[in-house]
Amino acid sequence: MARSRNPFSVYLEGFDWSGRTGRGRFLFVVLVVALPLAALWQLDLTRGQIIWMHVWLAAMWIPFWGHVLRRLNDLGWPGGLAWFLLLPFLNAALAAVLLLIRPQMRHRLSLSRWRSLGFGLAAASVPVVFVGAFVDLNRIGGLGMKPVLLPGDVVLATTPARHPARRGDIVFVEGGVGRVIGLAGDRIAVEDGIVILNGVPLSQADKEFFDEIMGPQGEDGDLPRCLNGAVGQGALCRKRLLVEALPEGSDHVVLNAGDTALDRFAEVTVPEGHLFLFGDNRDNAADSRIARAAGGLGLVDEATVLSRARLVGLSATGRSLWQVWTWRKDRIVEAVR
Repeated sequence: MARSRNPFSVYLEGFDWSGRTGRGRFLFVVLVVALPLAALWQLDLTRGQIIWMHVWLAAMWIPFWGHVLRRLNDLGWPGGLAWFLLLPFLNAALAAVLLLIRPQMRHRLSLSRWRSLGFGLAAASVPVVFVGAFVDLNRIGGLGMKPVLLPGDVVLATTPARHPARRGDIVFVEGGVGRVIGLAGDRIAVEDGIVILNGVPLSQADKEFFDEIMGPQGEDGDLPRCLNGAVGQGALCRKRLLVEALPEGSDHVVLNAGDTALDRFAEVTVPEGHLFLFGDNRDNAADSRIARAAGGLGLVDEATVLSRARLVGLSATGRSLWQVWTWRKDRIVEAVR
């Protein structure tokens, strides 16, 4: 008698990594678990759909690996082949082979020490997969959010809660990152580098200079703007560091590199459901002052807000995080504000 293909019974079988899964049953697993997940990855998902996708992936993580191993058991092949699931294209090839090849072994395997270890590692990774629904990791590539976020920072960001983005939040959106200054209904303008919010200039208190060495920065090798003019490679690049206050009472630091075209912006009213974002590096930021068609963020649809920056987990000046000698040790686990 054929075994039941009740989804719940198949799900529970995936936790027994020493059993066997035949071709028909494995096809059922692929159709129910893998294909819907693969389809979701290809869609333009909303934030809520992304959250449910991660929850689904966390729930299916152990059973899917289990059925792959059970299918390898059925063929008499080593369980180590399951690692091909982590490699693009090879994972699809492995699934196809597992679906097509007839079984060679007809007995149940004992759960070896290595399989027990693998099960433990898979179980330990489930919370990580689940947390991915609510936490994003973003590596900063541009100069627009200096000095709060530097090129090479790996930022831990939480996905939006039920409340909308608030003024002063640093948010990641489709196409970039910026600080929320204008909310729906606000009037925003810039005069002589000062943000005019609803007709009232935001106060800026002079703090000190921000000094760095002139040279390529970020993924694209961008060069910083300097208050002390055009300086050569390796020379000191200086900008003014200012503390800007928001109406709600919070403040943050911004950089001023002198008079630029970005210091003037005609007043606009932020439409309903949109945000106006500024980069803290005011003269080196492609933010809402620049239209999206021209490479900026333009007025940002709130639906495209992906996450809110919380802390810098790691930071490196090198192109790869594996270059440990390039880590900025003073920026490991540093809060973002």
